[in-house]
Amino acid sequence: MKKVLFPLLFLSALLVPCFVQAELLIYKGTEKEVNTQGNSGRPVNWKVIVVIDHANGNFSRIRYATIDGVRRHFTLNETNSHILQIIALDGKTYTAVTRIPTECEAQEFPGGETVILKGQNVLISLSPGSTAFIPRILTKAGVGLSHSTTSGQPILDESSFVLAFDKVQTLASNYAGEGRGAAFDRLLAGVISLGY
Repeated sequence: MKKVLFPLLFLSALLVPCFVQAELLIYKGTEKEVNTQGNSGRPVNWKVIVVIDHANGNFSRIRYATIDGVRRHFTLNETNSHILQIIALDGKTYTAVTRIPTECEAQEFPGGETVILKGQNVLISLSPGSTAFIPRILTKAGVGLSHSTTSGQPILDESSFVLAFDKVQTLASNYAGEGRGAAFDRLLAGVISLGY
């Protein structure tokens, strides 16, 4: 049975792009961030919306929170990323959104990429007759280091993401034929309308 099951899973993973009807995938969730310079070192719990272009892996992110009584939002548009399908030895498949390495990074760490978000694939019903083999949950945890532009001091930034697939927004976006920019603008306008 295992001899038959693994090739079938492998074949289904290769055909995943054929089954994905969605052009955009939208996820919502939270990010917990601790920054040694920001918010007096206290954790910030951000609400997060991520719009992923399934065709090329580029994505846009909106994060918003109330910090010390002030509503704030920040955005990011990533155009140097792509989506990879990974097949584990146990036959499970995963999706990873990764940052494409620069030429220098590729020479220093051949074959390495930075994982931005990852999740185990499951079959999700998008609408009657339409399914996708994608992660229901995307996660990421990591620590980054930067230097202050004013003092030059090093800053540690640690964060963890948990994002859930937003079927309603994904379907609304794809039925409307929105590109990543239009979906991002619409969702950002919703966040701004809340006072962020």
